[in-house]
Amino acid sequence: MKFYLKTWFIFLLVIVVAGLAITVVVLSKVIGEFDFFLAEDGAPALEEKQKDDKAIGFEEGSPTRGNPKAKITVVEFSDFQCPFCRESFGILQDVFQKFPDEIYFQYRHFPLEGADGSHPLAEEAAEASMCANAQGKFWEYHDLIFQNQNRLTIDSFLQFASALQLDTTAFAVCFQTRAFADLVAQDFEDARVLGVKATPTFFVNGVKIEGTLPLSTWEQLIKELS
Repeated sequence: MKFYLKTWFIFLLVIVVAGLAITVVVLSKVIGEFDFFLAEDGAPALEEKQKDDKAIGFEEGSPTRGNPKAKITVVEFSDFQCPFCRESFGILQDVFQKFPDEIYFQYRHFPLEGADGSHPLAEEAAEASMCANAQGKFWEYHDLIFQNQNRLTIDSFLQFASALQLDTTAFAVCFQTRAFADLVAQDFEDARVLGVKATPTFFVNGVKIEGTLPLSTWEQLIKELS
């Protein structure tokens, strides 16, 4: 009887240890994919060695918003025809409204054609947004593109410029001559060097995070880094 109980005890102990080992492996994989870990209070915490490297992904001259003196710098590589970027756009609107002074945010371009041809105007949209940026209306134009993502046409870009009361003649020349093609191409190349493979991809104080983040996660990140 003692031998029987001892055998079962050893068997159960092996199962518990194996279960713990599997849990550790799974958690390690998740942490590796998202490049942050959970602090003791459950909030996402960025790796200490990268916390202060706010310059990763940041490019002088690209569109920015928020507080330049903020402790948190966020760089987004995005595609105007990416549905996940459209989802992030809505969430980020809430983030900016709730934390107007806690973030310095920059938008950079990573237009993807899509294997199924689903992003045929992503590059044109990126260039058009920079033509609007040249007239000081990037964010308003950015919002219009995402709000109308499912019905974009080449004509849409001039219509958006008109709706925002831009100088449409100057805008048309800028867009038709592809004045910002090199800038968009440079953003794309910089993204590839940084290991960006999909959109949206964020660099939060230099730490890469892929995919759409819910508002609650942004709140936790901001709490952790503020």
